[in-house]
Amino acid sequence: MILNLLRVEALKVEEMIKRSFSENASQRLLPDQQKQIVKAEKVLQNLPKLQCDICEIDIEAFYDFSAEIVYRNRKLLEMASNHPQGGRLLGAGRVVILRDAHFQNRAAILLKLAPLEITPTGARERRRLYHVLACVSKEEKQNRPPDRPVTPRWPPSPESLLVDAVDYEYTKIYLESVALVTDQVLKVDVNEIAERHRISTMNNAVKDIHALVHEWIKQGSINEVDWNRMRNLDFQDALRERNSLPERLEGKACLTCPEFEQHYLALHKKKNLLQEIAGLKHALSDQNLELLPDYEQRVEVLRDLNHIDEQSTVLLKGRVACEINSANELVLTELILENTLALYEPEEVVALLSAFVFQEKTEVEPVLPPKLQEGCATILGIAGRVGRVQDKHKVSAPDFQTSLKFGLAEVVYEWAKGMPFEQITELTDVAEGTVVRVITRLDETCREVRDAAR
Repeated sequence: MILNLLRVEALKVEEMIKRSFSENASQRLLPDQQKQIVKAEKVLQNLPKLQCDICEIDIEAFYDFSAEIVYRNRKLLEMASNHPQGGRLLGAGRVVILRDAHFQNRAAILLKLAPLEITPTGARERRRLYHVLACVSKEEKQNRPPDRPVTPRWPPSPESLLVDAVDYEYTKIYLESVALVTDQVLKVDVNEIAERHRISTMNNAVKDIHALVHEWIKQGSINEVDWNRMRNLDFQDALRERNSLPERLEGKACLTCPEFEQHYLALHKKKNLLQEIAGLKHALSDQNLELLPDYEQRVEVLRDLNHIDEQSTVLLKGRVACEINSANELVLTELILENTLALYEPEEVVALLSAFVFQEKTEVEPVLPPKLQEGCATILGIAGRVGRVQDKHKVSAPDFQTSLKFGLAEVVYEWAKGMPFEQITELTDVAEGTVVRVITRLDETCREVRDAAR
């Protein structure tokens, strides 16, 4: 089908994919997405321009580096949580720093993993969920503030963790809410907190956390857990990459601006809008088509097999393959253009071609002359070669070597030589109707091979 589409210049493959059943749901969303783009672009235009001689110098660079650090840190924690050693480092009592829409830099104790939640669609949520006990202010607990924007900042400063009138908040958080895993582990009774919700135990725990915060303020930094204990090469590479980035934040002029936080929040809103618009435009583009990656992989297979050139122009091989519809066109095209079938008599050719048509199982092993056995081996070799090209480009396709079945090769060979049908059926345990159907389909395949060879 791909080759036939490529031969018609007026047709775009992307347009055909858009009309497919698998793309129907996403295509119905396009009008709403176009409206969302217009709306987001209007909001973006109405945002006030940053007018600050200090921040204009490098605040965008500071933001981009910070966002990159936060992204890499999140990936790092994800890798750690999926590793046995990392799982132990994220065990009960570990003190972490939370930063999300609710907790704007708050110290907390990890208690235990929570059961995975069920999404509205009925599937299990893949993100790891933890029970935590956070150190918050009484005002935050009594009057839960609305969710706030989370600007990218790393590492968290000790001063940002300080709260007045200490209180506890027992809740569940996703792993991405963790901004930093500290080197501190506090001794806590998980059952007293997570199961019995004993208030006195929770109050004592947050007092210990609060004392830790004061220690960090005195020393001027928060010590991170020793990730070098993680014996994983990919993790250590990711750790080195993340640790190389914070030095790029040093000495930025924007940090000296007295209104830096307000300017940084305004930039964050702008960046979020730009990201939202880019995501919507990507959803509208051809690159978002679900079947496009599979199509591109199959095009690479055709290119490697010389069915098309670098400009996707259909070559001789491709035109030959277009003539074949009743069997595997890739393997049959190789057979035709390598002139493999020219070495055999007509009855031997149809016997070999039966492997492309017959798909059922048989317990009877066909008795074939040496020449036919050699032909079967040749076909399997070509099928294996084509299969390796498909595997190279990660194209999901049935294994040609197992899908080619020579169970009726002897039956077809004797039929082509003129043996009566009642004698043919004694050569196999395959039903008579199947034998007739295979021979009928073989007639169509032979005609296609003949037309392709011309």
